[in-house]
Amino acid sequence: MSDTENQWPNGDGEPSRPALSRTVLGVLLALLILAVVVALWALLTGGDDDVADEVDVTTAAVPTALPIPTSTPAPQVVVPDDEPTPTPTPVPTPLPEGFEACGDDRSPLLSATYIVDTLSTPLNQRNQPAVDGELMGTFAPAQSGLVFNGDCVVNLADGYVWWEINNGTNDVWIASRFVSPN
Repeated sequence: MSDTENQWPNGDGEPSRPALSRTVLGVLLALLILAVVVALWALLTGGDDDVADEVDVTTAAVPTALPIPTSTPAPQVVVPDDEPTPTPTPVPTPLPEGFEACGDDRSPLLSATYIVDTLSTPLNQRNQPAVDGELMGTFAPAQSGLVFNGDCVVNLADGYVWWEINNGTNDVWIASRFVSPN
């Protein structure tokens, strides 16, 4: 059998079904390859920028430049090597009426830690240096490791010496009578 007999088995000039199927498959394969090539070309070139992405420049939002904050450098104090570094002088805070500043005999030792000096009663933490100040919390009896780094005042109304400390969250006041150096 020759190739012509496979293509024209009936002799009527029409191709047979297998030859027709191969022709249709060839055309479909050619279209598929063409579609893949066009898709790759669109991906590589970014598509048709002339039509799809036209932007009217007159109506497009133009970004506004934002000011960038700059810091002013702190002036450098130059101290010669042979002079000691000056220590800042504390400025006394004016005390309200009914209070006086602690003397050296009543101020806490800033280099020491303290222990709550009560056996079974917690030590109250107050928001003001007064027995009627709002209760902010308590320290457990015999709690140690308290460090005082705040103010010291004498409340003339209740007679207590009050120390300001930070309890880890807030600045609070405690009566110094109930603590001792650790």
